[in-house]
Amino acid sequence: MCARKAFFLAIEHSFRKGDSLASGMSMFNKAYGYILRHPATRRGYWGQWYYRTRYEKVMSHLQELCLCQKKTVVELGCEKGTYAKLLEKANCISDYVGCDVEAKFLRLAYRGQRIGYLLCDIQQLPFKKRCTDIVLCSEVLEHLVTPYEVLVDLSELATNAVLITFPEEKPLSMLGDRHPEHISRIGKELVTQTLESRGFAIVASSQIFTSFIPCGFLEFLRVPRNSLTQTVVGALDSLLKKIAPSPLIPHRTMLIEAKRFGTGNNACAVS
Repeated sequence: MCARKAFFLAIEHSFRKGDSLASGMSMFNKAYGYILRHPATRRGYWGQWYYRTRYEKVMSHLQELCLCQKKTVVELGCEKGTYAKLLEKANCISDYVGCDVEAKFLRLAYRGQRIGYLLCDIQQLPFKKRCTDIVLCSEVLEHLVTPYEVLVDLSELATNAVLITFPEEKPLSMLGDRHPEHISRIGKELVTQTLESRGFAIVASSQIFTSFIPCGFLEFLRVPRNSLTQTVVGALDSLLKKIAPSPLIPHRTMLIEAKRFGTGNNACAVS
């Protein structure tokens, strides 16, 4: 059954049965979740557009960390190497190692100078302590059974800084619309406390409002994929974010940058 048909059948069913508003929302979220799980939605044209704000924000922090000199970067949960490509283009890195548990992503990952990839489970990291300048872990912790244990482990890798992003899902939880692959709830306070206990100072903490318009609906409505429609949708999305109170923006990301003041070995070695 296609996503469009599943969506309309779910809404029609809720009205035909005379269900309550809560039940109707549940049916809506099931249909919406079906759309969101489609690979083209998360990693396709509109998916990349939807997450552009997060990419830009993370890159601004990474570029600031690399102002004085190029840095070594280990990214945990790199998928297809989006940040590897952006970092190389910005001339920020002396070495980059991306890690992911999915071989299919690494086979398609961006290839460049001084960029390498490692197939591994980040819950069992194979690196030595203090092996890299910067550790990047973006939208990964919420997928793990023991996220804070992994946070402790990854903090041990960095000599300079750790950059973490994770979804803030309280509004979505209230609507029953949490992503089905997000098995752990990550909180700013616990992340901050964990990093501070490992000798880091929190130097930045901010929210990123990705988009008011879900990319799933853009795919669902079959909005044409070109620069003109992207400009129009982007302008509409910016307007909606200005008008709507921030608590009503459903998809938000928390970014935390923590810095360790000290020096260490910059070579990323595998034990």
